[in-house]
Amino acid sequence: MTKQKELVIITIFALLLLGFVVFNHYRIVFPTPVQIDVEGRPTLGSPDAPVHLVVFEEPRCNRCKKFWVEVFPKIKEMFIDSGDVKLTVIPVSFMPDSLVATEALMCISEQDDLYFYGFIDHLYKEQPSQDSDWTDIGIWEEIAKQVGQNVDVDRVKQCISGQNLRKAVEDNTAYARKLMGGKITTPVVYVNGLIVNDPTFPQIRIFINRELKERK
Repeated sequence: MTKQKELVIITIFALLLLGFVVFNHYRIVFPTPVQIDVEGRPTLGSPDAPVHLVVFEEPRCNRCKKFWVEVFPKIKEMFIDSGDVKLTVIPVSFMPDSLVATEALMCISEQDDLYFYGFIDHLYKEQPSQDSDWTDIGIWEEIAKQVGQNVDVDRVKQCISGQNLRKAVEDNTAYARKLMGGKITTPVVYVNGLIVNDPTFPQIRIFINRELKERK
């Protein structure tokens, strides 16, 4: 065998090896799905959607804001509006002074699921600074007013003041902690119970498309 042929063979082998390494590096390993309790939680999208996206969010979380402002609109436009995906957000509270904001989300959801999503949309797009007094009910009262003229703002305010849903927030947080193995991080995204470890739009889209394909 000539040296030229040896060089060609070595080059081909090296390229094949490189391709194998790259493939395995970028290959997505889909986890085992888990059951998530979404009963009674505010949901956006068609009830008959074949894919269910569940997201755990924290009001003060900057990564949650980034997800909602940058990733969620793409998911809504491509998958929710088409009827392929429905979304359930489970609000939790584990950051300092975020409890009142989370209670506000839960309180407004009692009136209408759409109010919940309108509130969370305003919350993240106009997220108060970290130096703001997040325990000030007035902040959340003003956001509730922006959601729509039919929102009963006084009812929301009374719900927060009376801590009517504080236990529900605490239960959400405890549930998230248990589901995540004892340590909470947000946002955490599940697609039909499959956790998406890198919740970017391209990754979430891969999971959604896989689930849609399997259900055809």
